Amino acid sequence: MSFGHRWFSHCLDGPHELIGTWNFADGTNPELKLTPEKGPWPRLLVFPLLLFAALGLGLARLFPDLTYRLAHCPVRDTTGVPCLTCGGTHSIVAIMRGDFVEALVANPLISLGTVFLLIWAVFAIVATVLPRFRRSLEMRENDRRATKYLVALILIGNWIWLIWQFR
Repeated sequence: MSFGHRWFSHCLDGPHELIGTWNFADGTNPELKLTPEKGPWPRLLVFPLLLFAALGLGLARLFPDLTYRLAHCPVRDTTGVPCLTCGGTHSIVAIMRGDFVEALVANPLISLGTVFLLIWAVFAIVATVLPRFRRSLEMRENDRRATKYLVALILIGNWIWLIWQFR
């Protein structure tokens, strides 16, 4: 895969900004486009999620031992094999302490997902306040399929890491 000629074409002006092109070995050229927001729900979903996260953080601060006592995985307890989210509580507690290496070791998927969700939350708040940043990401069908395969590979890789880690 070689990177193409344009990356972040112009700011957020116009209805269809090309934010990335590259060429695969077979010559195909996937495109990601930012288009005007189709609906507010993905953006507005961040507010109840932030409220839920704040309640969870408050409970974790008030009752720190409760967090670890409640964090039992029924899959791991029953089969001895960790599920995709095993180590997630430890990972989030490590992120709250600022220990990102420990968080990545505990569960890379939860650690990186938490960071991604925090970035999304900041963007959603900015887009709510400043309407010019309200955009939706658009992909072609082949690119969606490739993204699904990539997500599946990431999930499988995370699960292999957890099985190796918890053995």
